[in-house]
Amino acid sequence: MKHGKTLCPCFLQEWWSAKPSQCVPLASSPNPSCWRGFLCERVLSLLAHAGYIGEFEIIDDHRAGKIVVNLTGRLNKCGVISPRFDLQLKDLEKWQNNLLPSRQFGYIVLTTSAGIMDHEEARRKHTGGKILGFFF
Repeated sequence: MKHGKTLCPCFLQEWWSAKPSQCVPLASSPNPSCWRGFLCERVLSLLAHAGYIGEFEIIDDHRAGKIVVNLTGRLNKCGVISPRFDLQLKDLEKWQNNLLPSRQFGYIVLTTSAGIMDHEEARRKHTGGKILGFFF
């Protein structure tokens, strides 16, 4: 995802299951927006913490709410894994090899009993969970 490129604002639509018709068209805008949701907010905070996107702003319109994302041009690909496969800690290396382009590049997003986190945090906390998706 290049900064300033014409982009459907639902580039992460699969994360929060928004329909393309619900997205706000922002042709050639570096700040796409989409509907607000807990999973969306948590995944975007992981992306921002890793430096793949800039800040994101939550807009409260007294309805569902929207999130405006500041793209930095560093995000190459993100995807969702469906169905959400169970991931034990011992299988993490196999999933990293299958999903990520190289070592120490990109993240796998997991949902665990300790919350939504990336694979590195799950390894530090020594916990497994279900795979939500990946980004690099």
